[in-house]
Amino acid sequence: MRALKALLPCLALAACQYQVTPDIPTASGPFIGDVTLVWAPTSWGVTANFTTPAFAREGCAGTQQGNCCVYAQPQITTSTGGVEPVTLNAGTLAVGDGSTFLGDFAFQGFGYVPLSSAETPALTWNPGDILTVDSDGGVIAPFTGTIAAPAAFEDVSPDLTVTGQIVIPIANDFTASWTPLAGDAGVGVTAVTLSLFDPSGFYVDCTVLDEAGTVTAPAGTMSSFVSGDNGYVTLTRSTSEQIQSTDATITLTAEATAPGLAHFQ
Repeated sequence: MRALKALLPCLALAACQYQVTPDIPTASGPFIGDVTLVWAPTSWGVTANFTTPAFAREGCAGTQQGNCCVYAQPQITTSTGGVEPVTLNAGTLAVGDGSTFLGDFAFQGFGYVPLSSAETPALTWNPGDILTVDSDGGVIAPFTGTIAAPAAFEDVSPDLTVTGQIVIPIANDFTASWTPLAGDAGVGVTAVTLSLFDPSGFYVDCTVLDEAGTVTAPAGTMSSFVSGDNGYVTLTRSTSEQIQSTDATITLTAEATAPGLAHFQ
């Protein structure tokens, strides 16, 4: 889940989460990367980042509390030598829905500025569509991959998409629920994540299997939120696939979200 954080406060998931040095054209593999395709009810976005295994993100970037990760942004992953992450050029990334071209975005020297439906109106798809990502290559060799967009949430409680804010008492546990996917609709779906975050950069991500149908952020995870502040609350349903180029392992992730505005008290 890394996703709707990009579409809400900055629409720049990858850019927000990395402090990067300029691309190093002479870097040698193996490399790693991730491309995330995000669907919200009225917004779509794609983010990308490519680097070396020395900067791989594993586990919680902050404090793990049960099935919740509590952390602050920006997430700056450094190697054991304290060097800032290197972001690498994988060329132009073209996104499609079946045979339909949706848009493309290229390496900008410091990384990939996310592709957004706000600037690229053709960037739209529906839950269940088969999405494609094609790279023409740069420092990282060309690659292509496909992933199915997960189904939209149904029967979310509280209704996060209402106009107005969801009041979240930070001294109490906060629980969200949904109807789990059934049959083929659930194939490939790995997780549902409840995310609470505020503009100051404090985050709580609590993750469960979709079949659970409910997820809770315990009161103890929300101690850094300030009563009276506004923020965001989202549910994200995600699925991932790994693909290979000749010199890199790339993780494709597709997400469907139920986003909302939060008021902490």
